[in-house]
Amino acid sequence: YKYRTTFNSSDGKNTIILFANDSVNVGNSTTISFTVDTTGPGITLNAPVNNLNTSAINVTFNFTATDNIASSLNCSIFIDNVLNQTNTSTLNGTATIFNLYNITEGSHNWNVTCIDNLGNSNYSLTRAFIVDITAPNVTLNTPINLFNTSIVNVTFNFTATDNLDTTLNCSIYIDNVLNQSNISTLNGTATLFNLY
Repeated sequence: YKYRTTFNSSDGKNTIILFANDSVNVGNSTTISFTVDTTGPGITLNAPVNNLNTSAINVTFNFTATDNIASSLNCSIFIDNVLNQTNTSTLNGTATIFNLYNITEGSHNWNVTCIDNLGNSNYSLTRAFIVDITAPNVTLNTPINLFNTSIVNVTFNFTATDNLDTTLNCSIYIDNVLNQSNISTLNGTATLFNLY
């Protein structure tokens, strides 16, 4: 005699015991075990932090992928939405790194996608980072070089420009001694330091 039934099982390991007996109550059983996995891996980005601003063109990306069943996962890093590298044996629950070399200057984003052995996938949050290897340029507008004056209050007018940043941290030194700083100097805008 064949009997069919359906039931809902939960994610993880499941066990079914089939029992049958005859009219004189002689019985037998068999056990079937199976695993259900419908959950994609979890992904935590460990480093670098979101909005990292670095002058390094070689950056190490660190993440941890976790899965409810699989011991290893297939994980890939995407830079600016383009696949960069894949690790087909990322260990479950273990910090994993991708080393990227010669990253171009500018603003970038990164995220990680992982797939378990049953094809369940997930992707991480997306983080941003900036590679900035070009120093700002500073132009002294006034006074001119070798300026002579009998006035003790002198105003220095300068313009700082940068290819990436909108605000700059600028300082003026008098005889190699820090006199003052402006941490919110606007890029490409004439700025004043008044010396009294």
